[in-house]
Amino acid sequence: MNSRLNNQLRTNLLCAGSSAIMLTFAHVHAHLWFVALFALVPFLWRLPSLNRGQSPLLGMMLATVYMVAANAGELSVAPLAFVYKLAAINLIFGLFGLAINQLSKRMGFNPLVIALVWFPLGFLLAGLGGPSESLLIGQTGGELMVGFGSLMGVLLGSALILMANGLVILLAHFIQRRLLRRSSVRRAELGRVNIFDQVLPITPRWATIPSRRAPPILH
Repeated sequence: MNSRLNNQLRTNLLCAGSSAIMLTFAHVHAHLWFVALFALVPFLWRLPSLNRGQSPLLGMMLATVYMVAANAGELSVAPLAFVYKLAAINLIFGLFGLAINQLSKRMGFNPLVIALVWFPLGFLLAGLGGPSESLLIGQTGGELMVGFGSLMGVLLGSALILMANGLVILLAHFIQRRLLRRSSVRRAELGRVNIFDQVLPITPRWATIPSRRAPPILH
C-alpha cells in the first residue's frame, strides 16, 4: 500500500514538476514562448486519472514548483507578497485541477472545455500583477501574444495555448489507440498461428478407435 502511494506521489510530482519547469522557461525567456504550447501536457495528461481529492493537489504541486522556480528572488525582497501570490496561485490551480478532473470524467477530455475553464481563473491570475503576470505568457516580451494590448487579449492567448496543449494530448491518445490496436491484431494473428501449430500435429483420440469396433456390452 505504501509503495503504491509512493509511486503515485512520484508520478504526480514528475508530471506537475515537469510542466512547471517548462512553464518557467516559457514565462521567463521570451524567445522560448513556444514551449508553453506543450508545457502543460504532462499535467493535463495526469489529471483525468486522479480522484477528486488528488486533482487539486496536483494543481497545487504545479503552482508551488513554478513559483519557487520562477519567482524565488521575490522571497528575499518581498516575502509577504511572495507568500500571498503563492497562496493565490495554489488556490487557482487547485480549482483548475479539480474542475478539469471532474469535467473530463463526465464529458471526456476536451481542449475547448479546458480553455473555457481557464478563462475566468486566468482573469484572477492576471489580477495578481496585471497582464504581464499571466502564467502562460512570457513577462519579458511575449510579443506574439501580449501584442493584443489588453488583458482580454492575454487571456485569449492563454486559452489558445491551453487548447494547443489539449490538442497535443488528443493526438497522443490517437497514436496510442492506433498502436494498441495494431498490437492486439498482431497478438491475435500470433495466437491463431500458435493454436494451429499446437493442435494440428496432435492425432485426435477418436481417430485411434477401430472403425469396426462394437460398443461395449452392458450387463
